[in-house]
Amino acid sequence: MLRTRMRCQQGIKGSSVKQAEWEAIQAWVDQKEEYAVSSLMSLLVIPTVAYPDRANPSLTECARALVDRLRALGAKDARIAGSELHPLVLGSLGDDAGKPTLLVYGHFDVVDPGPQIDWQSDPFSPTIRNGRVYGRGSGDNKGQFIAHLLAVEAFQESGVGLPVNLKFVFDGAEEIGSPSLAELRSQDEQSMLADLVYAADGSAHESGQPKVLLGSRGVVFVEVMVRTLRRRAHSQYAGVLPNAVWRALEIMASLRDPRGRVLVRGFYEDVLPTTSYEMELLTRLPPVRSELTREFEPVPPLPDEPAQEFNARLLMEPVINIAGIQAGDLSIHQTVVPDSCMVQLDIGIVPGQSVARTMQLLRDHLSAFSIEPEDVHMVFGVEPAQTPPDHPLVVPIANAVGRAWGVPPVVVNRFAAFSPHHANWQALGIPVISASYAQPDQSNHAPNENLSLENFRKSILASAAVFDTVGTALGVG
Repeated sequence: MLRTRMRCQQGIKGSSVKQAEWEAIQAWVDQKEEYAVSSLMSLLVIPTVAYPDRANPSLTECARALVDRLRALGAKDARIAGSELHPLVLGSLGDDAGKPTLLVYGHFDVVDPGPQIDWQSDPFSPTIRNGRVYGRGSGDNKGQFIAHLLAVEAFQESGVGLPVNLKFVFDGAEEIGSPSLAELRSQDEQSMLADLVYAADGSAHESGQPKVLLGSRGVVFVEVMVRTLRRRAHSQYAGVLPNAVWRALEIMASLRDPRGRVLVRGFYEDVLPTTSYEMELLTRLPPVRSELTREFEPVPPLPDEPAQEFNARLLMEPVINIAGIQAGDLSIHQTVVPDSCMVQLDIGIVPGQSVARTMQLLRDHLSAFSIEPEDVHMVFGVEPAQTPPDHPLVVPIANAVGRAWGVPPVVVNRFAAFSPHHANWQALGIPVISASYAQPDQSNHAPNENLSLENFRKSILASAAVFDTVGTALGVG
């Protein structure tokens, strides 16, 4: 493993890029706006939906396009790794022993866009409306990770030397748990070694400020099949035959109380206590309740509680969520008693908890309702991970992102969603710090996903500023 080479353990010294050089990078970004947007569009037209159990040729198509782009930047070792089912793209630039190695991560797979009728335009025919690029993957994550590559071009074409050696890992299966990333760790660890991993993913804070993220919940994504009858029955028997949907609802209600606290026995036993510094970071976060209310108009209204308690529930506590329920045939009007009901659960776990133990606790809970083991299927699992909030690179990188945005970022010690890359590099003992470039209303994982062109511009500058900062903070000589 590479040894971190800190020049300054208490913060960052001045930028290694001179003001004139920084202005040249800014000028390149402004002059190349049309080129940058076109680069993003060329990725958005590729329908890179990842599936756990079947290959999508579009993933390979996109992987090849990324290999070509890396080679154009000078990455002679750019290649496709992983599997046809879940491809990875790897490459590197520079081998200067006097510079630190920064690994940048992103993912080119996307979630299924769902019904076309829910979109104002085709999800894989990107369009620009009102200063935003609309299309599946625009914010999550193609627009955010291509900013890293455009930042490299900004350095190269402005005549400013890259202050870091770079490694690239672009993932074709992040949305389904990154199985190939775990395999890469066991088979080719060398390609993953670096002084620091940096990624851009997720949404900016609801206040509009960019975010710097130090970790993420893990996730256990499970499908539970509830069966009550050998076959469907006419609803004339509804008074006496057990209905699979009612049964499923009763079982799901047993998993949590009205506040959302999980009721599975032993679920909280392994949760690590929150440190005083973590709680201090929570107090610094701007309140988000009103922003969420305005954006989603929840019914019933969100609870009126202190901001720190609200943020703790949002970011720090484990959670169990029903992601979907499927039963019967809604395409026709049938008066039937359903014989089975499929429920999809995603369980957010926090440091101290593990995928394996969470699955066992869930199976034990469901067995009391006569749910057979073969009817509880884990689709994928990701372990929780966190970089210590007092890591000496947190403040420098936050300052770099703020430099590009013109406002200081919000530092969040844990990301509410799961992030497979963080857990994989944590297993190697390598710190991971991420940022969120997309605007809060990007609608990722939802219809009409979009990325603000202004945020896209700032994303490129932010990546350039982070490269500069890491080179200054970790460089030798």
